[in-house]
Amino acid sequence: MPPRERLHVAPHDRLAILRLVWLNGWSAKDVARRFVLGMATVHRWIKAWRGKADPGLFFGHVPWNKLSAAVRDLVHDCRIQFSELEIGTRTIAAQIEKAVIALSRSS
Repeated sequence: MPPRERLHVAPHDRLAILRLVWLNGWSAKDVARRFVLGMATVHRWIKAWRGKADPGLFFGHVPWNKLSAAVRDLVHDCRIQFSELEIGTRTIAAQIEKAVIALSRSS
């Protein structure tokens, strides 16, 4: 299918597709065929997933003074996997934000 005729995939849908890829063990060729995507697109997503490119492909721009979608997803995953924690979601999010700031190259 020519690139102009392909559908645009929203950032959160890109992340959902890559989660399916990881769970099912699909190759880039399988993903391109199943979702009618270009091979270069799939490889760019996988590169970003592995941290070698811009992760904004999955979460978009972070709104000012708000938690990013990446932190929100991570907090929800932590709550599901570790339901016995005695701390709340705001505390988990604050700890993640502090860790990200401490590990940032610019700071």
